[in-house]
Amino acid sequence: QVLIALGTILWFILTVDTFRSLRLGRARRGAAVAVSLLTVAALVAGVSGAAWAYNTVGSPRDLIGKLFAQNDTVAPVDGRYNFLLIGGDSGAGREGLRPDSLSVVSVDATTGSSTIIGIPRNLERVPLGGSPLAKIYPYGYNCGDNCLIDYLYTEAYNHKDLYTGQRYQNTDIGALTVLDAASAVTGLTVQYYVMVDMAGFSQIVDALGGLTIDVPQKVVFVDGSDGHLKYHGYVNPGRQHMDGQTALWYARSRKLTTDYDRMQRQRQLQAALIQQFTPATLLTRFQDVAKASPEFVHTNVPQNALGQFVDLADKSRKLPITNLELVPPLVNPAAPDYSAIHAKVQQTLQQASASASAAATAK
Repeated sequence: QVLIALGTILWFILTVDTFRSLRLGRARRGAAVAVSLLTVAALVAGVSGAAWAYNTVGSPRDLIGKLFAQNDTVAPVDGRYNFLLIGGDSGAGREGLRPDSLSVVSVDATTGSSTIIGIPRNLERVPLGGSPLAKIYPYGYNCGDNCLIDYLYTEAYNHKDLYTGQRYQNTDIGALTVLDAASAVTGLTVQYYVMVDMAGFSQIVDALGGLTIDVPQKVVFVDGSDGHLKYHGYVNPGRQHMDGQTALWYARSRKLTTDYDRMQRQRQLQAALIQQFTPATLLTRFQDVAKASPEFVHTNVPQNALGQFVDLADKSRKLPITNLELVPPLVNPAAPDYSAIHAKVQQTLQQASASASAAATAK
């Protein structure tokens, strides 16, 4: 931005000086008018172009400042970075925000091999790890029908007096509580979270130009109460390019299917986002992304880790993504065996890393 500003000043001075040196007083009237108009056009074009470039270059810095945290980078644990993706829904008729979509993305810090672990929103008896809520629920989040993992976000704010200490200053204690629970559920150390408000998900997809998805079967978009369903269209099976609103319905609709079907669709969208949006795509659409993101995306990923994570994401994008859904029959959400879940997570990660190494060797 400094170079652009200096270049603009230099352009202005040189243009004016050139105009002055032409000594138009000695020229014919028609030529003087033409040169004067050309000079004004050159000044306007140069300054306008510089202003556009200044704003374009500045928007990434502005977005990074608004979106990413100032905290320190943490090292990978057991050679992996683990991110919690939260799809939050704070729609009408709901108490607080519900993280209806929960995924842990575990990334090999060397190869970029990625595994997405889907956590059902109706998971019960969730261990709370190091969360301050463990003082109230020392044996896991168990207080009846309402103690599901997707209530934890609001529960944290119902007991915000418990959240003292540096870790909880100027941060989202609800997201950190869900992060601690996700760590305890999977047996992984989850370092970072990224929360996307579902209300803004469609705007972000539109800003990126849409998503192309292989739809396995027809999905009808339905919401409303069980007795008064409202229909909002559908998507047919086959390869479909979705705009933001269609992708949002594809991710959220469950009235005619199940929570577990919806989880599979959400994981499909996440994989598409990872694989389809290259750094080049993001750069060409950065202005639109910058406008859509700050209001709807919250994260504790630090600014000084972005360069490293962009490189890692580029590696991940070129590799197959492994999915593990913690759903029946593998897991009974009402009575989960967390030791068995930890073992299955480790087995899946080892298989994914072995596949990535084999692919690298083959190349």
